Amino acid sequence: MAVYRSDQALVTFGTEAAPGGYPELAFAAVSGVTTTLDGVHTAGSRSILVAAAGAFAIGDYLVIGHTVGSDTGEYNSEIRRIVALDTNRLYLDVPTGFHHINAVIVKEVNTAADPVIDVSFARDRSGSAPVNYSDATRFVPGIYDTVEVGDQTTTYNPVYALGSTAKRSPTFIYRGEQAFTGAISGMTLLNGWPLRYGIGKVTTTPAPTTHEGSAGTNVYDDAVTEISWYKGDQIIQLAEDDYSGDSYAALVLEHATPESNRDLIWINHSGSEEMVQVYKLADDGNKRVILSAPLRFDHISSDANPVTVAVMNYDATRYYTHTISETADLDSIAMNVHMRDSGETTANDFNRRYYGGHIGTSVIAAEEQGLVTTSWDGIQFMGMVHNQGKDSSWSEGTGAALFLPRHEFTKTISDTEAWVPSAASSTHAAQHKPLGYPTQPYYFSQGNITLYGVPIATVRSFSLTINNNPEARYYIGGKSGNRFRGPYEIVNQRRDYAMTMTVVEPTSRATTESGASTAGYEQGSQSVFKQMLMEGDVGGLESMTPEGLSFEIQFSRDDLTTASKDYIKITPSYATGSSPAFGLSTQGMFISSAKYNLDGSSPIQADLEIMLRNVEIEIVDKTAVYP
Repeated sequence: MAVYRSDQALVTFGTEAAPGGYPELAFAAVSGVTTTLDGVHTAGSRSILVAAAGAFAIGDYLVIGHTVGSDTGEYNSEIRRIVALDTNRLYLDVPTGFHHINAVIVKEVNTAADPVIDVSFARDRSGSAPVNYSDATRFVPGIYDTVEVGDQTTTYNPVYALGSTAKRSPTFIYRGEQAFTGAISGMTLLNGWPLRYGIGKVTTTPAPTTHEGSAGTNVYDDAVTEISWYKGDQIIQLAEDDYSGDSYAALVLEHATPESNRDLIWINHSGSEEMVQVYKLADDGNKRVILSAPLRFDHISSDANPVTVAVMNYDATRYYTHTISETADLDSIAMNVHMRDSGETTANDFNRRYYGGHIGTSVIAAEEQGLVTTSWDGIQFMGMVHNQGKDSSWSEGTGAALFLPRHEFTKTISDTEAWVPSAASSTHAAQHKPLGYPTQPYYFSQGNITLYGVPIATVRSFSLTINNNPEARYYIGGKSGNRFRGPYEIVNQRRDYAMTMTVVEPTSRATTESGASTAGYEQGSQSVFKQMLMEGDVGGLESMTPEGLSFEIQFSRDDLTTASKDYIKITPSYATGSSPAFGLSTQGMFISSAKYNLDGSSPIQADLEIMLRNVEIEIVDKTAVYP
């Protein structure tokens, strides 16, 4: 008898354009019930206003988007379910994942034949064969062996009423709020994909920036050729620029052949730079392309806000610098769990997807003889969907109402479809994986740690913790239906950083030693114990201006430090300047404790506890696309 095994499960993730709006381009067989959106609806919309809702019912599934009137072009399209109705406003089970323009068509999914949603269009760019979408929840966060999933937890409230029949036991038990929490701890880090979600945004710059000829770059900066691309868009229009050229024409990907799936587009937009990878050419007439993953930023061009778009073929020598920097609002994630039984029967696939996730605590850690790991602890989700459609005891009604609560039609993401960076090849192209080199872990032995300007070669372990203290909020009047009592939103509170480190004291020091230790920790006078005593303030006994200390933590896979082109580097970020100073948002780290405990260690070692104000992470690698 086939069973589900945890060691055969696959966990992947994707970035949401707005909290709860898991990204999945989708289309399905539809019924005759059709209407249109009334107005623009941004990503994250919990309800949609339509021209006419009279034929829809609670429980119906909708295809939102895809076409506008008789337009044969392709648009961002997704599937959601109705949980409540109010005249022409339809309340959805899950917030929308895409920006939808006015008047896109909304159709009811035909559930009569239990449709399998293969995440495909009804036609391709030639107007005939189906076009499979690239699912954007395929990113593998790292190497993991245990996962706490975000399955629904319901609070039940006992009620004790007056009377003798209950015999001191509850008279009623009522359903209360629902919660969805999970974690992935101790993942082996393969690249920088999972690192930004506790900090903020990631911007990407390639080197070299060579594009494909004179037609390979467009500058959108005037009324004739302005663009309006929205965060989360996975289908974009490459309008021709009268002055620079035609980026669409420069795309090498012809007729959507998988073997040619190597085109990259660099969107050079100040403060929002990103690399995207072309999945297919979708629409020659309107110059639309399908991307392998959604946009990370809005790109709205104007005279004052130009956006430069450059087409780049795959180049095995190109490196990409990904910079993770703080933002107040953090992107949420969707996490997908796929389980195929031990008999490998696809019809028995057990799939769950958790949306609106905020990572409570992010940890980057390493210790001697080990690998660099990261953890997502205390993930709070807004909700979940699943593929477990029906149950013999469920008697809700007929048609779409026969499907269980929180059921949704989603793409199955199997282990052959999961995304890890890989070099361009026919296998890579067929799976639409992000371009790059097969990833390897970062070793602790490849690290280089500098504290207050001194290289510390005797670090035995370190751990950096970023806590965003998220809180689940349950508000009144959510219009979510009786079965949906999960959080309305997850609100991140004040963020705090902490770091621990174990440092071996490599040598004894004369009490009169006063020389600098910039050549190495084993020289000079600058011990961590003394730095702790000075409290980050070197101005003298009467000084009241603690500037803090600098630090740099780097792990290089090419075993280089100053000339490395494959590394992760963690440093402080300063509002002004490049070194610690006393002032608003300019201080460095502070060593709160440096105990030389007598625990049998020889030589003795200091257990450091460090407070940080913030961090910035820089990753250089050959992986172009970051979620």
